[in-house]
Amino acid sequence: MINSNQQTSNHNLMTVKETSELLRIPIPTVYYHIKKGTFPTIRIGGRWRILRDRLNSEFLKIVPDDQVDMKQTNDEQEFINAMVDKVIQALRLKILQRN
Repeated sequence: MINSNQQTSNHNLMTVKETSELLRIPIPTVYYHIKKGTFPTIRIGGRWRILRDRLNSEFLKIVPDDQVDMKQTNDEQEFINAMVDKVIQALRLKILQRN
């Protein structure tokens, strides 16, 4: 996840140009994602507006610093579980060797 408090402006509705500048992608690529439906958009007066908060949270996975959640992926959890199991096995072996 990316953490960011930076915003190019204080409003939630971004123009295609603002979105292009924020994401550092060409304007036609923004229109491609709008047409494909990957960017959360609304249409106002015949113009597309991209919803900044939904773009950040759903598409870019950006969360405010005060809402960072330390969730682990399944792979990370499986790795941790495997390491804990190995440590427990090693400790049991050491205890058996002492007795």
